[in-house]
Amino acid sequence: MSQPLDGCWTQSPGGEVRRSIAAIASRARYAEGIEEHGRPIQVVDRMRDQLMARARRQRLEPTAFVADRGVFADLVDDERFASGYVATLASLHQKGAQRTVEGIVRATRT
Repeated sequence: MSQPLDGCWTQSPGGEVRRSIAAIASRARYAEGIEEHGRPIQVVDRMRDQLMARARRQRLEPTAFVADRGVFADLVDDERFASGYVATLASLHQKGAQRTVEGIVRATRT
């Protein structure tokens, strides 16, 4: 992992990292192309096909989206990131975006 990100973990182990993880997990959930009620959504991204292919695999392989080293470098190798990411993605699938974000906001206020 690069030095700047390592410093981010040690300097801000709570709220900032959780919000960053949530942003990436939200993008991965969006790239699935299906909204919370099962209706298709149009994914608009110049890397659409590549991202959607990875996002389709994430229900069985939760880190598939962030394993793209061309986009995320070696972020997936950081256990602290990976465990937070997998938990946040699972929450997005199980609870939905609003409840997931509310939980993150509550956790970062303490």
